[in-house]
Formats: sequence, C-alpha cells, structure tokens
Amino acid sequence: GLATPLTQPELLNPANGSQDVNLNSVDFEFQAVPGAQAYRVEVSIDPNFQNKALSFYTDEVILPAGSTITIRGVNLSAKFAGAGRLFWRAGARNVNDQPGPAPWAGDTRGQYRYIWSVPFSFVPVETPPPAP
Repeated sequence: GLATPLTQPELLNPANGSQDVNLNSVDFEFQAVPGAQAYRVEVSIDPNFQNKALSFYTDEVILPAGSTITIRGVNLSAKFAGAGRLFWRAGARNVNDQPGPAPWAGDTRGQYRYIWSVPFSFVPVETPPPAP
C-alpha cells in the first residue's frame, strides 16, 4: 500500500530556548499536520535523540483534524530531575497507512516510526536543594 506524505510538525511551546520550565507539568503545543491523526512527543537530554534510554515519550494521542495539538500536564520530573538543557520534538503519523510506519525492531513499547519535527530545547527551572 501507499504511505501518506506528511510534513514535519511545527513546534510552538515550550518555545525554543525557553528558561525555567516546570518539569512537574509541561504543556507541549505544536501545529497539526495535514493527513496525520496520531501524535507523540519525545523529550531527551540527547540533542540527536539517538540514545533511546535517555528519552521520555508521551503516550500517543489520536486526534481529529485541527490546527494545533496540545499535550498537557506532562510530568518529566522523575526522568529528568537535575537535568540541564532538554530537547523535545513532536512526531506525526497517519494511522491508516498500510504498510505505514512499522514498530521499531525489537521495541516492546509499541513505538512507531514518526515524521519528527525539528527539535526545540528548553531549560528546566532550578529546584532548590533539599532542606538539611
């Protein structure tokens, strides 16, 4: 079968270079992609997203056509506590493509191949040291 040609999602928030982002509740916002219904965000300390052990993935969201996608209240504090700069990107796919994006070989989490955006970065808010 054919695969739907998709453009890369355009990221909106957190804006590239944002400072003091609260890792307890991050809202990710990006432009919807014509022809895509499924979206996911990947966050990593690896700017190239090569080491998947350093990444966090939101659950995939299936959405009807719209202009913007917002994935709200993502808690990154457990995975990235004490991290410096973080990188994020959004992925889009068409759920009806056959054969379409296939799961990565050996991936037990059911990850699919996405059309990924150009990454943005942000810096988490500094957390105070624990009380003595």
